[in-house]
Amino acid sequence: MFVIIKERSDYIQKFVGMKLLSAGLIHENTSQLFLDKEWECATEDGYVLIKYSSGILSMAYSECEHDLRSKLQSIATANEFMISKLSFSQIKDFMSFKIDEDDYFE
Repeated sequence: MFVIIKERSDYIQKFVGMKLLSAGLIHENTSQLFLDKEWECATEDGYVLIKYSSGILSMAYSECEHDLRSKLQSIATANEFMISKLSFSQIKDFMSFKIDEDDYFE
């Protein structure tokens, strides 16, 4: 589904297997040619922003919600464009996030 951007392999490691307390869809735009979605997640000590736009998956971590957007970094590209469907579950599986099914919203 995704191919890790080689230059970001060290950055991505801080997210792999991360325990998330909650995750929710905060933005979705399906009117463009490519799908655009964002999820905000809470951890025990901060926040994670996940953004998928035009085949690029980006993530950021911060102790403060206000800093998330400025810390976004592209980490992977889609090996097949998901024009109309991409779920948090797919990203969760790709990143091996630990989160209860009741604690996230597609």
